[in-house]
Amino acid sequence: MKRYEFTFENGCTYNGTISDKNEFVKHLTKREKSEMGKIVSKRVLTDREWNAWENEVDAFLATV
Repeated sequence: MKRYEFTFENGCTYNGTISDKNEFVKHLTKREKSEMGKIVSKRVLTDREWNAWENEVDAFLATV
């Protein structure tokens, strides 16, 4: 399964599979979609990058 880093026009990024991204965008409000804009880049994440990102998320969630 390929995982990607999607970058939107406003600079926000989303990491995940294509189906994850579609589900994420599906739940955005009309205003949020407008603010984020279209996807301007999509790049494949290596396993190392994905694991590093997951570790950052886990560390953040542990502090919340």
